[in-house]
Parts: sequence; structure tokens; C-alpha cells
Amino acid sequence: MLSKKDYKVIARVIKDNSVKVIDETTQDGEVKEYINKDNFIDDLTMYFNSDNNAFSWERFVNACEID
Repeated sequence: MLSKKDYKVIARVIKDNSVKVIDETTQDGEVKEYINKDNFIDDLTMYFNSDNNAFSWERFVNACEID
């Protein structure tokens, strides 16, 4: 089960890896938010590894790949 500490770390990782982009193809210049996937995964794996010595970085990264 995840703890409050885990939720806080995951929220920070999402925030730190988010970027706002103005979509110039829309009439009103809609702002969209994106997450840099590679940095997001790297940050999560660093945290998960620090929390669990048995954590498999390679297995996690492979599980994140799009089929």
C-alpha cells in the first residue's frame, strides 16, 4: 500500500516533469500540459529504487513502453 509520503513524491515528480505549451493551431491559443515521459520515468525509478532495493529498473522501464 502506498503511503502519504509516496503520494507526495509522485505528485512532485508529475509537477516537475510537466510543461505547458500554447497550441497555436487553436483560435484562442489553448494551453495544453504535457509530461516529459523519459524524465518522468527516470525520476520515478530513482525514487522507487531508493525505497526498494529489489526494484527492477529495467522491468519497470520495459513495462512503460507502448506496444
